[in-house]
Amino acid sequence: MRVALVSPYDYASYGGVVEHVAGLAAALQRLGHAPWVFAPASAELPDRPTVPFVDLGRPCAIGANGSIARILLSWSGYRRLRQALADGAFDVVHLHEPMVPLVPLAALLHARSVTVGTFHASAERSVAYRCAQPLLRRLSGRLHGRIAVSRAARDFAARYLPGEYRVIPNGVDFQAFAAVPGRVAEREPLVLYVGRLERRKGVGYLLRAWEDVRRRAPGARLVVAGGGRPLERYRRYAAARGWPEVCFPGVVSRKELLGLLRAARIVCAPSTGQESFGLVLLQAMAAGVPVVASRIAGYVELIDQGGGGILVPPCDVPALAAALAELLSDPRRCVELGQAGQQHARQFDWDHVASGILEYYFELHSHRAGGVSPRAAERVA
Repeated sequence: MRVALVSPYDYASYGGVVEHVAGLAAALQRLGHAPWVFAPASAELPDRPTVPFVDLGRPCAIGANGSIARILLSWSGYRRLRQALADGAFDVVHLHEPMVPLVPLAALLHARSVTVGTFHASAERSVAYRCAQPLLRRLSGRLHGRIAVSRAARDFAARYLPGEYRVIPNGVDFQAFAAVPGRVAEREPLVLYVGRLERRKGVGYLLRAWEDVRRRAPGARLVVAGGGRPLERYRRYAAARGWPEVCFPGVVSRKELLGLLRAARIVCAPSTGQESFGLVLLQAMAAGVPVVASRIAGYVELIDQGGGGILVPPCDVPALAAALAELLSDPRRCVELGQAGQQHARQFDWDHVASGILEYYFELHSHRAGGVSPRAAERVA
């Protein structure tokens, strides 16, 4: 099966959607299919799977959903995608965040085969969705199938675009992360944060909690890995308080991430909201590292089912500090939580997740061949 995987986001940057597309492409290729990735790219690709890639042009930064989205707004990229889809004879055109301009919408308009949209985002509300809802509802009717990476993502999308959604989660390269050696209980008391540095990610709350953590768990260290506008401000905050044990290495590669997980005793995700899944949490669980995270919709769905960590109220500095300090001082519990999380993470291995997506592709092809119209207008039960 020839599959066009279309992403609106900069394929040279790290992020949940980009990592999802790269992981799915690699898994489809291992399973004997022919994926092609279409996306903008700002630079040469960092350790991406060796699948055919069509660079649609250089993205620009746009503020969206409390984050910075690097998307393509180029007419030349639009033409390049339209021509590639016309020439490619794809069996499936799989759009990631299909309502984000410009790339997925262009693919939706010009696809000549079965179209599938995966919805990744989650938020309490969206001004853009609300304002463009009449147009987006008409466009979404062109989708033959819809996937949401979690119930939180499904509920958010269905609020504005009612229809039938198949919940198929994010995947993880389980073997790569599970191969991280070393016993968590024997590691130094290192807390790791990995992700973009944005207000909604809650790193400010983590730094405020650190004063209490370092007092209650002497010798503890904190690594905040990620890039963004607040980076220098966070570095100054830690330096002003004389915290030599707090390190900010910036954006890390996949190899560096594996190294950090090899050293960490805890992974912390203090996001304030607008998270549909928590890919970093899944990677930590696959590596056998327990997590301390905010009790928000996207994280609850993963952690409560898997038992791989502790959830605390978002923005609650004392509760976050207490959970980190208590877990740092209890290596046995770290091991128990890590083992439970790793066992749960097995079901998210990319080959298993990709097989579910392939089944959905074939199901949609069967409906189309039988003259069954897309069920995109049906409401979520």
